[in-house]
Amino acid sequence: MRSWLRHFLPFGVVRASQLASEMTAIGVAGRHALAANAPYRWKQLNFDLLPAGALRAPQSRIVDVGSNAGHWAADVLWLRPAARLTCIEPDPRLARQLRARFAGHAGVDVLETAVGDKAGTLDFRIMEDSVFNSARPPAADVAAQYPATFRVLETIPVPVQTLDALLPGSDRIALLKIDVQGYEREVLAGATRTLTLTDHVLMEVNFRPHYEGEADFFELTRIMQQHGFSIGNYSEPKGGRKQALYADVLFVPSAS
Repeated sequence: MRSWLRHFLPFGVVRASQLASEMTAIGVAGRHALAANAPYRWKQLNFDLLPAGALRAPQSRIVDVGSNAGHWAADVLWLRPAARLTCIEPDPRLARQLRARFAGHAGVDVLETAVGDKAGTLDFRIMEDSVFNSARPPAADVAAQYPATFRVLETIPVPVQTLDALLPGSDRIALLKIDVQGYEREVLAGATRTLTLTDHVLMEVNFRPHYEGEADFFELTRIMQQHGFSIGNYSEPKGGRKQALYADVLFVPSAS
């Protein structure tokens, strides 16, 4: 019957119904499927990669490492207004924007710091396009191919701390999102305890080097395997004119 009805109902109605089912499956209210741009926002969150029940535990924390301007975090709060959400962002200007943007959300913490393998200070590069801000210099060939986005405007010193030191050891983490533009190896090196408390890790990985000295997809997969995680799902490859540049990969505990 459902298959037959799909031929007669408007596509928007069918997609909203499918999206409501997907939302309910992972543990959020299906009514959000009726919101404006719901399919687009759902895709941007990469929540379509999550398995059933991923966000059902009400007290679990969601951690956003590399929050930038907070668009991903804002969509998390669209789905779960009372979420316990930790946003971590080293750029002082973006951190101020995050604090202002989420001032009305009691469950949101904004930590103004970089994340790495040890405490200290590092040089942080502010790019023409802030989503490419990084602790690493851009790779020469990518910077030449995309000069408008990978141009370094300035380099500033920022504090750096490990995830293990930043996050309370008593909290279960439903989802750890890592988007740190080439600094993933160091973030994971400082997150040994955190990863034992984490159910799902969503990480942007590069197929082509964007930054000098970064870990590629294969190295990051090996590191995650050493921490007891395997690939659970992944987005379609993105970017590039002839070669895929990156994708978002969901890692889940290997025993799951």
